[in-house]
Amino acid sequence: MKHWACVLVFALAACGEQKAEEAEVASVAPHELSKKELCWTGKFIDDRPVFLHYQQDEDIISGELIYLDENRRVSDRVLGIMQADSSYKLHVFDKSANVYSIISGRPKQDKLVGVVSSTENKKEYEISFDSVDTVIVSLDMAGQPNKVAGSYYYQLGDKGYRGFLEVDKSADEGKVSFNILSVTSVSKGPSSAAVERDEVTLDGTSFIYDLPGNNGCKFKVKFYRDFAYVKYVQGDCSKQFAENATIEGLYLKRQ
Repeated sequence: MKHWACVLVFALAACGEQKAEEAEVASVAPHELSKKELCWTGKFIDDRPVFLHYQQDEDIISGELIYLDENRRVSDRVLGIMQADSSYKLHVFDKSANVYSIISGRPKQDKLVGVVSSTENKKEYEISFDSVDTVIVSLDMAGQPNKVAGSYYYQLGDKGYRGFLEVDKSADEGKVSFNILSVTSVSKGPSSAAVERDEVTLDGTSFIYDLPGNNGCKFKVKFYRDFAYVKYVQGDCSKQFAENATIEGLYLKRQ
């Protein structure tokens, strides 16, 4: 295994908004910083050298993919899910919340091996990242109940699936109103899945919603620092919407 010693400056220098992030990290309490980061280096699409780091909360993964071959290093947001078989499915977002690459892989000892799929040219590329020991200090992915309001979004490529989650504060403390709309890819219809605006009570930074007029479909929305995760938790929710449409997914919060 390779052993690196990195400090905050390394991670933040890779970001286009270094000063803003330094100020944000410096202004938070110690308990709001991440406790553990997993880090990898390797070659990405077109053999571009990259540095991948992330933290994990149960089955949710949150981090950054940093390109190392630029005079001004570029970083892109990474959100993903650990599957039941312990493999990863990671979405790489550009600055417009468009997913331009999907990493599918599995950690094996000191390697992260798998493939990366481009949503732009539909090609797949093999990857093999090396584990590195680093000291990365970044904001914890955990959310805060008083900061969940906002617009959340994702899009898989120019013509792929799109999802919209709108959350507003309610006049009643501890409650929010929300609505969801997801549209399938152009090649699949398109068709849509929608949840009309309703008011719910937060349980910490999440809520479980019983979809009206269905056969027991319930889904959970959990809010993190800058994204939200929508997941079916009960019933056959896939049959409650148009063909191929789903509200499940990771939604990045728009700034």
